[in-house]
Amino acid sequence: MLPTLPPVVLGQKTLPSLTTVVVATQRIELPRLLEHPAFTDEQRHTATARILPETDPARLGRWLTNIMQRVAEWEERTLTEEARQHPHPYPGDEC
Repeated sequence: MLPTLPPVVLGQKTLPSLTTVVVATQRIELPRLLEHPAFTDEQRHTATARILPETDPARLGRWLTNIMQRVAEWEERTLTEEARQHPHPYPGDEC
């Protein structure tokens, strides 16, 4: 469960700070990205345990960069392997 957002008073309205919103959003999205098959259950568990209490947007941004890089590498390896196994996926396709 995520902590509540501390408010910032702007005029008559009370709003969360931008940093707080960014951190909260990153804490929600990063575990979702970890559901990609590039990660094992153990990796998901370990990363989520580190991500959820994190409050530094820069560190969370580095997590995002690393996760996206790992996903891209996995996708590239998978597509390369599929292309190697099935060089012509459609009959008569010589392109």
